[in-house]
Amino acid sequence: MSLPLEYSKLSEYFDVLSSNQNSSNYSVEKILKKYKAKTVLDLTCGTGSQVFWLAKHGYKVTGSLVLIY
Repeated sequence: MSLPLEYSKLSEYFDVLSSNQNSSNYSVEKILKKYKAKTVLDLTCGTGSQVFWLAKHGYKVTGSLVLIY
C-alpha cells in the first residue's frame, strides 16, 4: 500500500514549514524531564522529525501515524 498522493507531496514541505519545531521540541523535553520520562509514544508523528529529535536526545521513542483515506 502506498501513501496518498497528497501526503507524499506535502510531506516534502512539512518540516520546512515547521521551522519552529526546535522550540516545540525543547518544550516537550522540559515536560518529559519534569516527569522523569524516559520513553515516548508519539501517535501523530507525521514525518517523524520530533521522534528523531527526541531519540537523538536520549529518549526511547516509538512513532506511529495512521492515515485514513
